Amino acid sequence: MRTARVFRLSMAHPGDLSELDNLIEAGTISASEVAAIIGKTEGNGGVNDFTRGYFTQTLMALLSRHLNRPASQLIHEIPCVLSGGTEGVMSPHYSLFCIGESEAPTRSANSSAKSLAIGTAFSSPVPPMSRASRQPSERPLTRRGSNTATMCISSRSSARA
Repeated sequence: MRTARVFRLSMAHPGDLSELDNLIEAGTISASEVAAIIGKTEGNGGVNDFTRGYFTQTLMALLSRHLNRPASQLIHEIPCVLSGGTEGVMSPHYSLFCIGESEAPTRSANSSAKSLAIGTAFSSPVPPMSRASRQPSERPLTRRGSNTATMCISSRSSARA
């Protein structure tokens, strides 16, 4: 049976993926089960914030090592959505969404047990836009030629009387 699991992992710095590495090394998850990542890094969230790229580069290198596949390929398959800026408000962390196989018994569609579904997709590259004809407030927020990652996470729990 396919199962979805979520792990909230801490990081000491944007390149610290030791908790993920430990989960893989201990056999808790397989690197091939990693479906998506959402995280908050310690950067300032501005254009000079290197922490999101640093985290993504380190993540893809780690998964590449475990999967024996190039990081340049994985970055187009595993959505990694990050927000920078935790100054004094929260601790840097990331949520790891995994899809794997389990030997757990299957549940019926009418089961009252909680469940989680995870889906991912990437858009086509966003084409370069002419900025000359746009006002600053109308300029696209997406970098030229970049993709948009999308994650769909839904949960279900029944209301109990």
